[in-house]
Amino acid sequence: ADIISLMQRGPVTPKGFGDIMPDEATRRRLMVNAIVPILEKYGFSPIETPTVEFADTLLGKYGEDEKLIYTFEDKGGRKLALRYDLTVPLARFVANNLGLLGPTFSRYQIGQVFRGENPQKGRRREFTQFDFDTIGMDDISEDVKVMSAAIEGARAIGLTKAILQINDRELFDKAGFPKEAIVTIDKIDKIGRDEVIKLLKEINLDVCRTGKFQKDRKTYKDF
Repeated sequence: ADIISLMQRGPVTPKGFGDIMPDEATRRRLMVNAIVPILEKYGFSPIETPTVEFADTLLGKYGEDEKLIYTFEDKGGRKLALRYDLTVPLARFVANNLGLLGPTFSRYQIGQVFRGENPQKGRRREFTQFDFDTIGMDDISEDVKVMSAAIEGARAIGLTKAILQINDRELFDKAGFPKEAIVTIDKIDKIGRDEVIKLLKEINLDVCRTGKFQKDRKTYKDF
C-alpha cells in the first residue's frame, strides 16, 4: 500500500477497531507467558478455533445479544459469522471431536472476538478473550481447580488483591427465584442496580428478598 496516501487519508481503522502498540503488545505477551504455565500445571491444554464460524453455530445462543454478532455471506452464499466469544466455539469443537477427547477435557484459548456494540471506553468491537474451562465432569473438584488456577493466574500478573466472583444461575434456581428474575439480575452490570430493581418490581419479585439473598451469602459454603 502507498503509505503516504494512507497518511493523507487519516485514520483508516473502522470505529471500534484499533491497533495495539508495541508497549501494550509486550505487556500482553508477558501476562500470557505468566499465566499459561499455571494453567498447564492444572492440566489445561491449548486449542485454537476459527475466527469465522457458520452463522447457525452462533445464532440462537446469546439471547438479546445476538444482534451484536457480525454476520455475512461468502461467495458461495453460505451465511457465516465472526465469533462473539470463545465459549460457543468450544461447544462446537467438543461436538466435532468427541471421539478424540477423554471423559473430562480442560482447555485454554486466547483469541480475538467481535461484537457490534457501541464503542466506548473499555469496550471495543474487537478484543482479546482469554478463556479456560473444564467440561465433561460434574464434580466440585473441577470447580475448585478452575478457581485455584484463576487465583494463581491473577497473582502471577500482580493482581494480589483480586476478588474471585462466582457466577452460577443454579444457585438462584435452588433459592427459588423465577427464571425471569435471574435473567433480569444478570443485567445489573449493563443497566445498573436501580434499573434492575425497577424491572424486578414489574415482575412482582420481592426486591428486599433479593437484597437479603445477596447480603447473607458471602461464600460458596453459604449456599
